Amino acid sequence: GGGGSAPASGSVESGSGSDGGPEEAVAPWGFSDLGVVMSAERRPDFAPAAVAQLGVPGGPGPGDEVVVRGRLATVRGKGSSAFLVVRAGSLHTVQAVFFRDASYPRQSKEMLSALQSLTEESVVEVEGRLQPAEVLSCSQDGVEIAISKVRLVSAAAPKLPFEIEDAARSEAEVDASEHTDRPLPRIGQELRLNNRWVDLRVPANSAILRVKASVCALFRESLGAQGFLEIQTPKLVAGESEGGADVFRTDYFGT
Repeated sequence: GGGGSAPASGSVESGSGSDGGPEEAVAPWGFSDLGVVMSAERRPDFAPAAVAQLGVPGGPGPGDEVVVRGRLATVRGKGSSAFLVVRAGSLHTVQAVFFRDASYPRQSKEMLSALQSLTEESVVEVEGRLQPAEVLSCSQDGVEIAISKVRLVSAAAPKLPFEIEDAARSEAEVDASEHTDRPLPRIGQELRLNNRWVDLRVPANSAILRVKASVCALFRESLGAQGFLEIQTPKLVAGESEGGADVFRTDYFGT
C-alpha cells in the first residue's frame, strides 16, 4: 500500500559516527525503512514515474531525476557496489546502482549493507538520476538509475516458495537442462497453485490476465455504448451444482 515518506528508525541518513569516530557530513543519499505503513499518511504529491517510459522517446531520459516504485527482481552486490533491478507491472524492469563514495566512507558502508540485505520481491521506492547505460537484462536497456534514495515499503520473506525466474522458464528449457551438470528446477502445477500470489508475478501469467482484462474492457465499453446494463448475478445456490460444490463448501444457510 501507500506510505509516509518520513525515514524510520532504520534510516541510513545520519552523519554522526556510531563507532565513536569522527563525524561525517550528512551524505546526499540515504536508505530508510518505512516500517508498518498502514496508509496512515496521504502523499498527494507522490507521482512515481512509469518504468516502461524510462529512456524512451517522450519519457524521462538521461539527466532527469526520477522516482520509481516496484518490486525487487534481483539484488546483487559485492564489495563497493550494489545493483538493484526494479520490476513494475511484472513486465518492465530498470536497473538502479550505488557505488561506494570515498567522501562518506562510513555512510557508504551502511548504505551498501542496507541495499545488499534487501530481499527479492520486496516493494521499494528508488529515487535518483537517470544515466546512460547498456543493461541487456532489463526491458529499459538504455538507462539506469544512479541511486540517491531508497525507501523500503514492504519487505518480502527471505525465502519464497519458488523463484520468479525459475517459474518463467519454458518446459523445453527445463527438459534440456536435465542431463547437464546444472539441471534447472521444475516448478510443478501444484506448487504454483498453492502459491498463486507468487505465480501471478511471472511475466507470462501476468500477460494472460492483462489480455483478459483488455478483452473484458472492450466488451464492457461496446455494450455500454449500446445501452446495455451490466448486472452481477448471485453465485450461491441452495442445491448442488456440477463442479466444485463438494470441494468448496459454504455454510450459507447455517445448516
